[in-house]
Amino acid sequence: MKLAPTTEEYSVTVSASLAKHFILLDRAVGLVAYAKSREVIQADRGERQLAKILETLAVIEAKGRVPFADVLSVEGVRLGRGITIVAITPSEDKRWVAITHELLRRGIRVVAVFISPSSFGEEGEGEDEIMAELVEAKTPAYVVRRGDALEVALSRPYH
Repeated sequence: MKLAPTTEEYSVTVSASLAKHFILLDRAVGLVAYAKSREVIQADRGERQLAKILETLAVIEAKGRVPFADVLSVEGVRLGRGITIVAITPSEDKRWVAITHELLRRGIRVVAVFISPSSFGEEGEGEDEIMAELVEAKTPAYVVRRGDALEVALSRPYH
């Protein structure tokens, strides 16, 4: 499947792919997204859960005004130890990386999927710094670039 060349489309597709993957593994999966409004689907298992997530992702637009660091900070407070967050973003604001460190210290596992804005022709030069900080904090991190096959990009942790 060929994706539209936007970080938004790639982010939605990565989210949908990972939700399907973990639902098929019988994991409880939820979704939090800040678009025009805050979208929350509480964690659950099964095909109905996958359908809810896919329906939400199909209509979501990246029109939110809340910085990604603030989303992680606010939503992370509501989570307990042992939860895993998959943080998917094209944000080069390094504050979100600092928030992932806080979450890790609180016993919340974080996996980062960075959608590289520079590969989409958007301004951006912070990818190397962001990825280096994630690796230094021992946060599993993946980079997805325009044109990448998602199954390949999401199977290779950044080193």
